[in-house]
Amino acid sequence: CYLYDYHIQDTNQHGNNKISSSSSSSLRKSVVGGYNDNNADIIVQEDESGARRRRRQSSDDVIINNAKNGHDDGVSSRSSSKVLSAHWEGDAVAALIYGNNNNRGPAPPVPAAGVTEATMRHGGGGGYHRRVGDDDDEGGKLLKEKLTLLDQQIQRFTKENEVCKTLRIERENLLQEARGIRDRAKEEADDIRKEIDEDRLALKRERKRFQEEKDRNRQLTTQQVKWKDEERMLREKIEKLEVEMDNKTRKGELEIKRLHTVIMEIQMKNKHLVDEVSICVVNASI
Repeated sequence: CYLYDYHIQDTNQHGNNKISSSSSSSLRKSVVGGYNDNNADIIVQEDESGARRRRRQSSDDVIINNAKNGHDDGVSSRSSSKVLSAHWEGDAVAALIYGNNNNRGPAPPVPAAGVTEATMRHGGGGGYHRRVGDDDDEGGKLLKEKLTLLDQQIQRFTKENEVCKTLRIERENLLQEARGIRDRAKEEADDIRKEIDEDRLALKRERKRFQEEKDRNRQLTTQQVKWKDEERMLREKIEKLEVEMDNKTRKGELEIKRLHTVIMEIQMKNKHLVDEVSICVVNASI
């Protein structure tokens, strides 16, 4: 880790930084952990509009180049790798705390252990002081706020997930209940259909027998009265069976309509629950 300590004058109304001619000479670099970088280079250029721009060829490029073009001995290569790894980890922490906004310039430096105060000066002409610990406190507050926001989002997502689980369980219960009602309705419909088929077969047999008796009555003229009585009885029985069949048919149709209405209501409830589950899933994804 390393810390750059320099002074920059106040910005003008247009947001351009003014750097005095002695700023480059007053640039100081505090090195932590025994690492000394004498390769920092400050270049001040004048653009076409007359505004002064400051370009620094920092030791970051030097560290990366040294890590890439390390010596053959293992000690130098391992040392460069450790410095490069620490440099990248510091950049990652700074990006997490201060964000990644290129318009605001580089992130404030992270103070090393034991460093409590840094001095910014105009090249020997006095200046002002700032505390590095204040930037750390501000960065820590921002990090805590982000962590708090993440915790709140996690709690909200957890609650919404629990609601979705509850709705899903209710939907499964309703689906099971609907399946049970559908199975019972199917069994009842099968029973009614079976009874109707049996009545139809019985009616067909009775009609056949009645026709046979009628033909026989034609042959037996002597027993016409007897056959007429029997014919009347058979007719009454047939009418009775027809009435019973009509009643059972009407009853079966009403039962089928009722079961169809129940199934439609269950399907509407199921659709409503599916819509609620879809809304919960969309809210959870947001």
